Amino acid sequence: TFDSVPLSPSLAINYDYYMDEDFAENKDNASDIYITLGFGKDFELVKGSTLNLGATIGYYNAPSVTASGISDVTATAKLETTSGPTTLYGSINYTWIPSPGHFENNSLGTPKDKAKWWAAFGVSYSM
Repeated sequence: TFDSVPLSPSLAINYDYYMDEDFAENKDNASDIYITLGFGKDFELVKGSTLNLGATIGYYNAPSVTASGISDVTATAKLETTSGPTTLYGSINYTWIPSPGHFENNSLGTPKDKAKWWAAFGVSYSM
């Protein structure tokens, strides 16, 4: 069973096609692909509360902004607690952008922005 796997793998593939002619200089550059491979592990702290530790690595082929290669490496710690249909969560995240093309050639920032921290908080209700 998957419960015996020490880390839970994930794979996501995103394909973007840009209709805005001003964004992509020609139709050959009008599409991008972003692939992430991740691994995570859930730890039950107490009944109804879980800590998830995870990491992903992203590959971005972006001819629209002339950037290609490993675009990001991200580590995440997410705490989630559920009571009945309500779930509260919070996470802290760290991303490192190893490829200069991903912050120099587009809107991601400048070389000083190679590392980013951010937090997320939320609530969900299941019906």
